[in-house]
Amino acid sequence: MSTERQPTASLLYDGLDQDTPRLQFQILILFGVALLVLGTLIGRLFYLQVLKGPEYREKAIHNRVRSSPVLAPRGTILDHQGRILATNKEAHAILFDPRRLSNSQIYQTLQALAEYLKVPMSELRERIAFDNPQPIYLYHDLDSRELALILEHKERLPGVEISTSIERYYPYQDLMAHYMGHMSFLNAEELKKPAYRHYFPGTLIGKSGIERTYEPFLKGTDGKQSIEIRAGQDPLRQTTPPVPGNPLKLTIDKDLQNHCYKLLKQKGVAGSIVVMDVHTGALRALASYPAFDPNLFNRGLSTKQWKALQDHPLHPFLDRSTNSYAPGSIFKVVTTLAGLGTGKLTPQRSFISRGSLNVGGHIFHDWNRAGFGVVDIHKALAYSIDTVFYELSLEMGIEPIRDYARKFGLGAPTGIDLPSEGKGIVPDQAWKKRYIGREWQPGDSVNASIGQGYVQMTPLQATRMTAAVANGGQLVVPHLVESIGPAGQQVQPHAHLAPQRVEGIPPEHWAVVQRGLEEAVSYGTAKALKLKQVQVAGKTGTAETVPGKPNHGWIVAYAPADNPQYAVTVFLEHGRSGGGQAAPVGHKVFEFLYPEKSD
Repeated sequence: MSTERQPTASLLYDGLDQDTPRLQFQILILFGVALLVLGTLIGRLFYLQVLKGPEYREKAIHNRVRSSPVLAPRGTILDHQGRILATNKEAHAILFDPRRLSNSQIYQTLQALAEYLKVPMSELRERIAFDNPQPIYLYHDLDSRELALILEHKERLPGVEISTSIERYYPYQDLMAHYMGHMSFLNAEELKKPAYRHYFPGTLIGKSGIERTYEPFLKGTDGKQSIEIRAGQDPLRQTTPPVPGNPLKLTIDKDLQNHCYKLLKQKGVAGSIVVMDVHTGALRALASYPAFDPNLFNRGLSTKQWKALQDHPLHPFLDRSTNSYAPGSIFKVVTTLAGLGTGKLTPQRSFISRGSLNVGGHIFHDWNRAGFGVVDIHKALAYSIDTVFYELSLEMGIEPIRDYARKFGLGAPTGIDLPSEGKGIVPDQAWKKRYIGREWQPGDSVNASIGQGYVQMTPLQATRMTAAVANGGQLVVPHLVESIGPAGQQVQPHAHLAPQRVEGIPPEHWAVVQRGLEEAVSYGTAKALKLKQVQVAGKTGTAETVPGKPNHGWIVAYAPADNPQYAVTVFLEHGRSGGGQAAPVGHKVFEFLYPEKSD
C-alpha cells in the first residue's frame, strides 16, 4: 500500500495565490496589446478617412469617372481682305495620366515613348511634375509612323491615351513667321502664372509674335468630356463644349507680303521689307528673310532640326524688321532737320563739295571722292553728299542731332503690337561715356551725321520716320492687328492710338526734306526707284559694317510724292549698297503697289 502523501486544500490555495500576480500581469499585457491594436486601427481609419479622405475620394472618382479636356479651337488669323493666314487642323496628341502609376512605371513609359517618338527622354521628363503628377498633353501632332507605333505597343504604355486635338496650322509656313509667331508647350513655370491658371497642362500656347501678344483673345475656353463607369450599365458620357477663340484680322495684305518675301529670297541676302500706311501706321507688309516654319514647333523641334536652324549662316530666328543696324545715309533726314532747326542750314545756303573733309588731322572721305562742286541742301540729299553733313555736324555738335532723332522716336520702341522689338541707338556724350568709357570727339559727330559710328535704327523705325516726312510731321504707331472678334462684334484695338505731332518742325522745313527726296529719285542716288505711273520720293543709304563684311544697303521711300499713301523701307543685310542693290528691290515693291496700266 502506497504511503505517498496527497496534497491538501490549503496547499492548493497557497499555489494559486502565488500565480495570481503573474496572471494579472499577463492579462494586463494582453489588454494593452488590444488597446494598442485598437488605437492603431482607429488612427489608421482617421488618417485614411479624415486626413487622406479627399485625396482617396478623388482617386476613387477618377477610377469611376474618366475626364479629358476638349481643347478650344484657336481663333483664326486673317489678312486685311479676310484671307486665312493661320488656322487649325485636326491632329493626334498623346494625353498622359500618371496619377495611377508609380514613379518606376512613369519612367518606363517615358523611356518607351522616347524610343518610339525618337526624342530625348529628358525632354519628356521635363514636362512631368513628379511631385504633383497630373494629366498632361505630352506630345502633339503625331505623324502616321508615330501613331502606329503607339497603338501597336499600347501594353507597354500605361497611362497613355491617343487624343484627337485641334492644333495650330500655318499654311504659308515661313512667309510670315517672325511677326505671326509660333506655338509651343505650356511649361511648368508658366502654368504657375495667373494668366495660365485655366490652361490644361501641356497645351500649346503662343510663345512669340502675334500669337503671344494676343494669346488671351485667341485662346478660347476649353471644354470637358467625362465618362462615368457604371456597374452592369453602359458608360455615361457628358460633354461641355469648348468656346472657340476670337479671330484676328490683320492689316497685312497676303499678296504684298508674299511679293516682298520673294524679292528678298531672290536677292539671296538676309533683309527686311516694310510697307506701311503713312497716315494710320497700318502695316501692309512686314517681311523678314530668312525665316522658319512655325508648324515645326507644335511637336517640338528635333535636335537635328534645331541644330540646322541654329547653324544656318543667315540666322533665320532673327527678325530683321525689328532688329537694329547702322542706317547709313537715310539718317541724313534727321541731320537736315536738325540743321534747319538750329539755323545752321537754310535752303539757300551753298556748300563746296571737294570729296573729303579734314577733321583734326583725320580725313573723312565722301563716297564720291571727286566731289560735286557747289551744291545746296536739295542736291546734298539727292546725291547723298557726305561732306555737307560733316560740316553741319561740326557746326551743331551732337546734341541737336540727338534731339531731332528723338523727335522721331528713334532710340525707343515704336510700340508695335509684338512682344519685343529693338530700340536702336541715338548716341551722345553721356551715352559714349557710359557704354564706351571714352569722351565724345568731333569725329563721332561727323560719323553720326551720316548714320555711321554708334547710330543704329531698325527698319520699322526707319519706316516710321519716312512716314512722318511723307505726312508732314505726324508720328504714327505701327501696328499689325486691325480688329478682334467675329463679324459684327469686332473691336479695333488701335483705334485710340492717334498719331503724335512731331513738335518744333515747321512745314517749310518738311518741304525741304520732301523736295530733296523727290530729287533723289528724279536724278540722284535713288533714281532706280523711278516709275512712270507714280512719283516716288526716297533716300538711299549704304552703311559700313564690321571689317571684312560687305556694307548694308538701305532705301526709305514713299509714294505718291504729292499725296503720300505708303512708306516703304528695304534693308539688305550686307547687301553692298542702297542705290545699286536696295533701290531696284524697292522699285519692284512700288510696281506691285502701283501697277502700270495697259493702254
